[in-house]
Amino acid sequence: MVVLRVVLILILFTGFAFAADEEDMGISDFVEKGMVYYSKGDVDKAVEQFNEALKLNPQDHVAYFQRAKAYEQKKCMDCAISDYSEVIRKKCPGHTLCQQAFYGRAVLY
Repeated sequence: MVVLRVVLILILFTGFAFAADEEDMGISDFVEKGMVYYSKGDVDKAVEQFNEALKLNPQDHVAYFQRAKAYEQKKCMDCAISDYSEVIRKKCPGHTLCQQAFYGRAVLY
């Protein structure tokens, strides 16, 4: 009976680990798709993809940074400044994206 419980517990924890990996893969997939749309000039679809990534993980600094760039293209400067500020809050100090976010935000001010 004890062995059965241990096996069930291991299966349960393994299932949670796989679920977390799948969630992370989903986030990077949305960010990648957003970057492809952005590179093709379809900024609205890019923003949609970054929004989906942020629904899965509101702490994803890369999605905020990429969405900020897309908002700049859309001429939504307040939105871009807000997203650059989120990158700075989440990823400083000294991180390359943080430095780029400081620069992006400074240019928009």
